[in-house]
Amino acid sequence: LSNDVIQSSLIYVKPKDQIYGLLRSTADNNGTWMIETMDTTTGKSTSMNVSRSILKDQPFAYCAFEVYNIDDCSSEMPQSTIVFKQLSLQKNRENYTIDWTKGTNGQTPPVCDCQVDDISGDGTTVTILL
Repeated sequence: LSNDVIQSSLIYVKPKDQIYGLLRSTADNNGTWMIETMDTTTGKSTSMNVSRSILKDQPFAYCAFEVYNIDDCSSEMPQSTIVFKQLSLQKNRENYTIDWTKGTNGQTPPVCDCQVDDISGDGTTVTILL
């Protein structure tokens, strides 16, 4: 990753918390995206706008599981799965079919052996194996 990577404020979550996320291109499509996340269990949230010229014609959608401050995988990571569900994508305000592809250029080896385990046939659910 380059030195141009940004991250939102850190929010601590607990196992079984429900997380909502939204990424939306601004109306003028000038390469600015609004990114919101919320732990709907606690009500804590983050929001930020990101502007990059490369994002003007962004052809990708991402489903990312990011974890910070983990020192020991065996004691600090849940030994289960993380499920991203009710995923949707719109293009020009119209529903767009998601055709997910498992990424191959992520961190190698994956941190704590996290990996995509399953993608539903309709693209609305992605399961990550921990």
